[in-house]
Amino acid sequence: MDAGGLLGGFAAHRFLVIKRRLVIKRCLVITGIVIVTVAAGLLSAGPRFSHGGAPIPTFKPRDFPDNQAVFSRGNLGLITPALDKSEELIAYRNLSGLTIDANSPVGLVRNQPVANSTGTVPVTPDEAWREARATVSPAPVISNGYMAVGYIDPYKVSKYGKYVFFQNCLDDAFLTAARTLADRRQSYRDNALVSAWARAQDLVFSNCSGSHDSKGALLPPLYPEEPGPNLPTLARADRSYQIAAAHFYAEDFDVAEKLFREIAQDANSPWRQTAAYMVGRTLMRAFSLAGKAGAGDAARAVFQRIAADPSAGGLRDSARGLTEHLNALDHSTETMQLLADQMMNPRSDAQLASAMEQSRYILATDAFQSAVARPDIPEPFDWVKTLESGDEAHAVARWRATNRLPWLTVALIHASGKDDSAADLIAAASRVRADSPAYATVTYNAIRLRIERGETGGVRAQLDRLLASERSQPASERDAWRALRIRLATSFDDFLRWAPRTPTNPTEFSKDPREASAVLAEDSIEVLNYYTPLAKIVEAVQSQRLPAWSASSLAVTAWIRAFMMGDGAAMNTLAPVVAKDHPEWAADLTPQVGAGADAWRFRASVLIARNAQFEPTLDVDFRKPIDPDNSWWCAVDIPQPRPESTPTVAWRLPVTMRVPDAVISPAERAEAKKEIDRLGQLGSGQSVVGPVILAWAQSHPDDPLVPEALHRVTRVVRYGCHEDKNNGRISKAAFDLLHKRYPQNPWTAKTGYWYD
Repeated sequence: MDAGGLLGGFAAHRFLVIKRRLVIKRCLVITGIVIVTVAAGLLSAGPRFSHGGAPIPTFKPRDFPDNQAVFSRGNLGLITPALDKSEELIAYRNLSGLTIDANSPVGLVRNQPVANSTGTVPVTPDEAWREARATVSPAPVISNGYMAVGYIDPYKVSKYGKYVFFQNCLDDAFLTAARTLADRRQSYRDNALVSAWARAQDLVFSNCSGSHDSKGALLPPLYPEEPGPNLPTLARADRSYQIAAAHFYAEDFDVAEKLFREIAQDANSPWRQTAAYMVGRTLMRAFSLAGKAGAGDAARAVFQRIAADPSAGGLRDSARGLTEHLNALDHSTETMQLLADQMMNPRSDAQLASAMEQSRYILATDAFQSAVARPDIPEPFDWVKTLESGDEAHAVARWRATNRLPWLTVALIHASGKDDSAADLIAAASRVRADSPAYATVTYNAIRLRIERGETGGVRAQLDRLLASERSQPASERDAWRALRIRLATSFDDFLRWAPRTPTNPTEFSKDPREASAVLAEDSIEVLNYYTPLAKIVEAVQSQRLPAWSASSLAVTAWIRAFMMGDGAAMNTLAPVVAKDHPEWAADLTPQVGAGADAWRFRASVLIARNAQFEPTLDVDFRKPIDPDNSWWCAVDIPQPRPESTPTVAWRLPVTMRVPDAVISPAERAEAKKEIDRLGQLGSGQSVVGPVILAWAQSHPDDPLVPEALHRVTRVVRYGCHEDKNNGRISKAAFDLLHKRYPQNPWTAKTGYWYD
């Protein structure tokens, strides 16, 4: 068996057939294979989105390790089905007691980018092509994603199935194009011919993902023009190959096969051998994507001929690997067993890395699913399948039969505190040493089970010991301990102490240098929003337990609640806290009494209408920028009970939690319920500020702030809660008054419509 392994040669054949409507997690390029992994369910679906599609913080375990190299060497952290299959296989090996050497290629990035023309800046293969293409005039004009935004999208949804997503244009295609362009500058010695070749290649690559119109709709494929009779021989051969390649990428497999065969028979074409190889690749795609009967056997015959041809050069290795791939499909059970044996070899060399990557492909692609579904598959595959399927009964049965750590780990991951096996699993977890690669996972899940069974004191003490060294732990691990600990809080201050967590996706939603700071997560925010009275929220704002950003956002939430309910004392307390981060608001935050009360309330209403950050419930998207086109709040209401599938704040921990009486007493919860009811009755943002602004405008028409205030009312209605039945009345009243009384005012010119 050569270095390509059983499933070698995948650089020429990257695809994954996805039969079900699932959520695409991410793509990894490994050993020439692009695997598009998928996740059914909300845990591994990635960050949620709000406010116009901006990512928000997430506190769930990552779908990739905090540190890939550390993970590969056995520091696994919290294992969940959110991990990619490659990391799951690495986890299984480590749990089985087999280490991975520091210099092993396992778990490391295998594909290195090529160097650009200066040899100093690493670039990807498609960047190498674009860099070369930029030296040829005129510039590309094709309206695909590459020409519009500066990159070529090599991935495509197959026309043979909308759930078939694959890498259509491989790295070698871009590198070959760049090399060919450099060669043709010398061979053609004609700038017009070079430009024509480059424009034809643009058309070829436009089919990588397909060309789209301005609305994103897929357009028909684009093909280079047929070579004219006056083209030199080399240019004609190049054009013929470009046309065949364009049909290949457009998935016109019958046409592409015919054209490649014709080129392969042309003894004068420099593409003769490559075209013969592309006949096999075309047949292979026709087999795997289009399901063409007999195409797989025909492709094998083509590759076997090339592998046996000494004159085929480097194509021989790729052809041999693709032959082995087709053979592996025919002997999937034997293939899986051999790969399992290689994965459990104590050596962590290149053969292990290859076995891991090929096993990942087997687990992901539909071509092997019938084999993976068998009950007697090799243990590494069985373990990954069980982890991802959540088959607790099978995991427990395997653990009882083998008493092995991998099965204890996966049984604990999927167990519930109500299960008959819970006590035995908890006891077994307590015997796992702190230096075990399973320690974080089994400990977390054992504590989770104990909490579900109603245990408190001993569990709290154990968590406190774990949290004593949290600074040395990865974010996903310490977040998990904190998510458990707040459920056992002994006081409101203790709750606030453990509520902050560090997002596991900081760079996805913020470029601020403080992006890795701890913030409040969904569960603690839900407690503060719906079960904590205003007085206690003010206490939280004043405490030193909350991170600065969370305290600032909570202060704004508390202030608007106090404004709505007329709690002047709370507003006085909160005003300097809010003004610290928003000094431009300071003049209108402190309530006035007596004769100036109405004027202040009008100015405060205008302030609210200018800034959508004033919301009576705290959002996890705490770093939402000031945006006048953002949405104001709808009427506050206690949320309905969340289903089990609701996104969690840590593995198997729901957002909704039962707050201990020591944290918020029954009387305080009752007071919070009254306040929520009151806020709900007061309604949406426009229902709160609209009447105040309209009343002041009627009684003080000469106030220079009135025209802006009326304009702001229409904007709050437009960008506020569309469900408010008062929208049309409020917006039209502000619009009519503005246009009737202030027709020449600049704010009137900005207010062309009213909104319902």
